[in-house]
Amino acid sequence: MVRRYAHRAVCELPLPDEVVEQAIRTAPTAVRGELIRAVLKAGRTAVAERLVPVARERWGSAEAGRLLPVCSPAFVARELPGLAHAVTFTRSLGERHPAAVLDEAERRLTELPRAERAGFWRQNAVGLGAAAGRLPGRALDLLELHPARQYRPTFPAPLRDRFAALAALDPERTARVLVAAGRGRHDPVLRPALARRLAAAPLPLLAELAHRSSADHAALSRQLPPAARVVLHDAVLAVSKAYPRGYSGEVLATLPAPERIARARARLAEDPEALDLLVHLPAAEALPRLMAETRTAELWERGYAWGQVVVQAAQSGASSAVREALVLLQRLRNEQDPVRAEALAEVAAVPPKLLEDDAAGLLARLTEDALTARDCSPYTRTQLALLACSVLAEHAGGTARELVDWAVRTIERIAPATPAFPRGRQAAVAAELRPALERSSPLLLAFVDGLHPASRRLPFLVEILEHVTADDREFGRAVTHLLADTATRGERVARLVGAEPAAAALPAVQAVLTRERTDLLGPLLASGSSTPGGLAPVPLDLTAADRWTDRQVRSAAEAVARTVDDTTATPEQRTTALRAAAHLPGHGRDLLLRYVDCADVLLSEAALAALPWTARPAEALPVLLGYVGDERARVAVYAAGRAARFTPADELGPALARIVTDPTTKVTSRKQAVRLAAAHLPLPEATALLEAAYRAPEQHQDVRRVVVEQVVARPADLPLWDVLTEIAESTSELRTVLAGELRPHALPADDRRRYAELVGRLALAEDSLVASMGAGRLAVWGRYAPEAVAATVPLVTDLTERERWRPAARALSAIAWSDAPHPFGGVAPGSLLEQTLSRLIEAVRAGGPADDEGRDEAARQRIEQFSSGHFHMTETTAESRARARAVAALLMTEPSLVPQAVPRLWHAIDLNSATLGDELGELAAVLTDRPLLAGKVAEELRPEDDRTPPGEHTSAAVRRLTEDGGLAAGLFAVRLVALYGPGQEWPAEWRAALHALRRHPQADVRDRALGIWTAKE
Repeated sequence: MVRRYAHRAVCELPLPDEVVEQAIRTAPTAVRGELIRAVLKAGRTAVAERLVPVARERWGSAEAGRLLPVCSPAFVARELPGLAHAVTFTRSLGERHPAAVLDEAERRLTELPRAERAGFWRQNAVGLGAAAGRLPGRALDLLELHPARQYRPTFPAPLRDRFAALAALDPERTARVLVAAGRGRHDPVLRPALARRLAAAPLPLLAELAHRSSADHAALSRQLPPAARVVLHDAVLAVSKAYPRGYSGEVLATLPAPERIARARARLAEDPEALDLLVHLPAAEALPRLMAETRTAELWERGYAWGQVVVQAAQSGASSAVREALVLLQRLRNEQDPVRAEALAEVAAVPPKLLEDDAAGLLARLTEDALTARDCSPYTRTQLALLACSVLAEHAGGTARELVDWAVRTIERIAPATPAFPRGRQAAVAAELRPALERSSPLLLAFVDGLHPASRRLPFLVEILEHVTADDREFGRAVTHLLADTATRGERVARLVGAEPAAAALPAVQAVLTRERTDLLGPLLASGSSTPGGLAPVPLDLTAADRWTDRQVRSAAEAVARTVDDTTATPEQRTTALRAAAHLPGHGRDLLLRYVDCADVLLSEAALAALPWTARPAEALPVLLGYVGDERARVAVYAAGRAARFTPADELGPALARIVTDPTTKVTSRKQAVRLAAAHLPLPEATALLEAAYRAPEQHQDVRRVVVEQVVARPADLPLWDVLTEIAESTSELRTVLAGELRPHALPADDRRRYAELVGRLALAEDSLVASMGAGRLAVWGRYAPEAVAATVPLVTDLTERERWRPAARALSAIAWSDAPHPFGGVAPGSLLEQTLSRLIEAVRAGGPADDEGRDEAARQRIEQFSSGHFHMTETTAESRARARAVAALLMTEPSLVPQAVPRLWHAIDLNSATLGDELGELAAVLTDRPLLAGKVAEELRPEDDRTPPGEHTSAAVRRLTEDGGLAAGLFAVRLVALYGPGQEWPAEWRAALHALRRHPQADVRDRALGIWTAKE
């Protein structure tokens, strides 16, 4: 209680800054957190800026970073770079200091390796999104500098939510950011606010954006004038005709009726099986075809066709058409449930304003047929409930009485779990449903559950809820709703307890009695926990006992003691009562101490676990630590975790030090003491204690492992570099802990090299498991210690090394194909990969170990290792293509390695490049005497983006390859024709190319060309 008032004083009173600083400096962990939150809430900038260096020194950079939101902009701009490794950008930091956040984000993204940037975006998306909302122009600069390809498969949601603000500032730049995201993404559909702003972007950009998905196309189209929708539709189709995305039903529905009908007819002429487009035609054209489909043998086809009948009627926007569709649906009486359910789902989706009073009889017949069918499914019932709720929400209080009566009867009959209605219509709906609600308590409670809190206070609803009796199993839910109104619940509880004393045990009633109407606690304390309605007993709520009188607290303590001592009660009831006793001021601690040494193990452990939940948790620490050496340690040491959060460091440190260095204490206790020291002691004391625990004589290895885990998780805060170096140079099994998931950006720049050197030592370890783990982490850390990576080259090139070469090769490959600088990354002359491959190529020429030694082509197999893994995972860019060509050129210096070189060559080919003919011609020359490899390579050729139409260079390349006359060149030409001819709908130029290939001198080329058809029979 006193602590709460102190926190209010920090927020509301002009306490001197130095007083607040001293309080926070000496406070235990939990209290420090509360005081820091008070400083943040009060916006005390001067205090926060005084505390940042103190917090960094005593508790680490992450704790210091919590204070930044209320600091001045200049202070944040100065301090954030030094804290960034431990700070995650929060909403408050992004909103209050957007410039500093975006500047730091740009600095870190530029510094981070390409593979690490996606993780940065995800981790800091909340703060970056908040900053983008404040400085959209600066956010666009950042997004353009670091393209969206970095955060596949989707934009982080907090950032994506701010795109509307970016588009409001500059629609064109925002559209370019979205288009740059490329393919293979799973971003949600463009929201209306974003689509409305993007509609001002140039048409070519909109077409590219709309072509990503039909849903995005429809979202953009809805925000355009009717004429512009048609223009956008045609522009999307012109992007590429390989995938006619513009013909989706969702997109066509946004076009003006004449254009919609014309385009649907045109598409159906091309593809008669596109039944989803029939709904866009007039009924006279669509219905005969749809009704024919309702008579097919396939179940799902009939269901789909019946649904389309309804959709076509709704698409017309005429109530008469919807009624005619309902008449047709009367034929479903003897259909199977899946067919009926599909049709009813579409009826439920019809705008209810299209349903008039004369449709009530038809709906009643459909409902009766569906609900009385023996195979009626829950899905069918759900669709009927949705339909009834939709109709009632639209017509409640209106003149369509028969329709309303049908909806009420259906809802009462089905009793949906939580019927949902628009907030503005809830009062009218409740009035229509009143008779049904009075008859059915389950329906009443389900209906009230779905209402807005304001609608739950309707007088007649309150009156109906009050009539739910204590014998009803829904009584507890009814009481919960009645007491939701804070203005009346005190008076209502008094009436309720007066009429039904046993209701005092209900959780909702207890919450009011124990916090607001403590004058009515007598019946609750006297009645125990029996509840009305036959429900299970509810434990006594003692969490607000600090508001009670001494007499009430004593009474509650006696009741708890009786329950705990009652051997007829269940073990769960007894232990629950004992845990609740911790909240009793002045009595809870004494009551718990009576049971900590109880012979009953359950009660003893429950008492120990509850001790740190008393009003003074720090007082429980000595008691709990007294059990660290016996069988209760497994409970006591973890309960001590909470007590430690409330214990001052000058008391906590000595207590933990005694435990971690005592070999007679249980290992579990020592391990937990190490964790508590790392979490709650000031960093200098924690570092010293962890080192003492590690170096203690006869220390258990598991305790040392926990020490190393804590240090590796926070090496900047717990800088035991001597211990880490000692482990890395030893043969200890603790070396595997060093190869954990720590990332470079989680360390200050000055410490990254030191940790990278440790990882490098692991990669060179004699133990193959440790070496494998170290090499795996070296791919991440190696750029900070290039000499450590260079030391792994001999592991790959030394053919006498049988085990450690493979992980080393994977690490070298990953580094070479990353964006690391030369000579560390890349494949230029002098680079690590070039040196490695050159030595292996020389070994291939020299011949490897003999077969009789159990070896075969060892160097060649190691070269093969560089064909897998990161090579195939590399994003295709101009740089990656250049590196692939360099590797291929290096490998082809040895003729027998051409099969290993060829995959690099086709990886380097860009089908959209103006030099396509030259590149494919050179590759064909390499494959002159390798027909099998040529066929395989031809099948692998494909454009990076199939939406990009072929250019003149593509046609020229096909002609050149065809005229070459060779097998490989001819196969490449056939592949290009197969890729681009159908997408262009076989214009004369591509037909001529195909016919020329059918006359090719190579039989395999002719055969493949004859297998490509310009039209199907």
